[in-house]
Amino acid sequence: MKGVVLVFSRKINLHDHYKTRFEELGFAPVCVSDADKDGMISLINDTKPRMIIVPSDYWDGATPYKIGELHKRLPKLKIVIINMVDYSITKACNCVLNGACSYVNILTGLNEFYFGLNEVCEGRDFIASDVTAELKVFKREEIESHAMTPTEIEVIALHYKGHENDEIAELLYMAVNTVLKHKRNIKNKMKTSNTQTAAYNAVQIGLIDPYEKNYFPNSIMIAKKAKRGRLRQQNKVW
Repeated sequence: MKGVVLVFSRKINLHDHYKTRFEELGFAPVCVSDADKDGMISLINDTKPRMIIVPSDYWDGATPYKIGELHKRLPKLKIVIINMVDYSITKACNCVLNGACSYVNILTGLNEFYFGLNEVCEGRDFIASDVTAELKVFKREEIESHAMTPTEIEVIALHYKGHENDEIAELLYMAVNTVLKHKRNIKNKMKTSNTQTAAYNAVQIGLIDPYEKNYFPNSIMIAKKAKRGRLRQQNKVW
């Protein structure tokens, strides 16, 4: 893969060591920095890295929030979190939910740690086993707490796919005002005032499959089946 890898570390005395170690692992070229906020954004804009690597404790307890801010500003940037300390599993999950594509944890064992680093180096996403297990529980609880109806899921999925309100109304055989009502209910359940954020959250908890290109709502299938039934009845009359 082409492009620099930006590694961020507060331990300035170890920058040379980290650069050498990551390059030995195949991440070359590597640039190590202790930049924060504006300096980090400026460095990312200047170098156009293929990924950034951030320690889980880089911003102490605020790391998940900072990752979320960074992801919103640079949504296409691959953010990798590496954990080398005793870090809260809840915060680790929030790092992933807020935009980190990979989370590699040395506390799960050296074999998994180096396997995860290799996956990341090869351009594949990797989530540590302890975080993956916790995310499954978290997602199930989130889905149950939001309790969205099948129609609401179809509405937000079509919104996520880029359809406008009138298009959603036509696809789901409903009025535009009904679409807007569903969106208001969805935002209330997702505890956000922004439909795009609600759609993003729905992806994060597994209600929407972001990789499904040919999304076809169940209600469309039902409506088409009913229409075919009506046409058959009309044909029998003639």
